[in-house]
Amino acid sequence: MRPDVPLVILELPIGGEHGESYRAVLKPYLEDREILSENFSKSMRTLVDDKLEFSLPLAFVEDGKHYVVTLNAINSAGKMNEVRKFTFYVKKN
Repeated sequence: MRPDVPLVILELPIGGEHGESYRAVLKPYLEDREILSENFSKSMRTLVDDKLEFSLPLAFVEDGKHYVVTLNAINSAGKMNEVRKFTFYVKKN
C-alpha cells in the first residue's frame, strides 16, 4: 500500500449467505480487540455483485502486521451468523 493513499476498499464476497443486514469487524490477527466495524443494511449501495465494500482507513492498520475481517450476516430476528473470515498482511511502502 502506498503511504499517500489514506483509504482502501476491501471487497468482501458474501457467498450464499443473504441476511437482512451485515456487519464487518476488523481485528488484529490472533487478538480479540476490535479496531473497526461497519454495519451494512440491504438498502445501502455497498452490495455490488454479492460483495460488500468495506472502507478501511490506513491509519487503523500498522505496517508489517496481520489482520482479520469477520463478516457476519444478521437475520430479521437480529441473530448474527458468521459468513466468512478474511485475513491479510499490511505492507506499507
